[in-house]
This record gives sequence, structure tokens and C-alpha cells, in this order.
Amino acid sequence: MFARVSTFQYQPGSLGELVKVFNEAVLPANRERAGHVRSYLLVDSAAEQAMVITVWESHEALAAGDSDGFYQAQVGKVQHLLASSVARHVYELKAQS
Repeated sequence: MFARVSTFQYQPGSLGELVKVFNEAVLPANRERAGHVRSYLLVDSAAEQAMVITVWESHEALAAGDSDGFYQAQVGKVQHLLASSVARHVYELKAQS
């Protein structure tokens, strides 16, 4: 399995809306994607920083979201809430419990 980790800073006072958009729009869209395993939104509310981790069955499933514009469309749903650009990295999952 593979994971994409996206990190960003969100605008002050926008955490509630960010969580709402993720729950109502981003996470349901992720669940419909072939090869999607799980998604997480983690926040450090004191620093107004967030991390999104999406786990995929294969590198091909993860990469499909980049090649067909899906990933950028999901970022677009929260773009108005961001205070920084989104940094992203891909990791291969080697152990889990």
C-alpha cells in the first residue's frame, strides 16, 4: 500500500469550515475512488496546521488521482481556506497494526 501525505496551514478561524468540507465533500469523494483504503485529516489547532493522509492499495491507484486531476480537484474544495500552499509526499506503507 501507499500513502499520500499533504500538509498545509489553514486560515485563522477556518477550522470548523475545513472539517465540514472534508467530511461532506473530500472524504466521500475519496471513498468512491478505486483503490482507496482510508483517509485521515489531522490538525494542530494551536498552530493552525493540518495534515491529510490518504492510503491507497497500490501506487497506481494513488498516481491515478494525480494524472486525472482528482487530487487537485479535492485541494480546490478547500483552497479558499488555505493560508499556505500544500506540500505533499508519497510513502510506501511497510508496517501497520
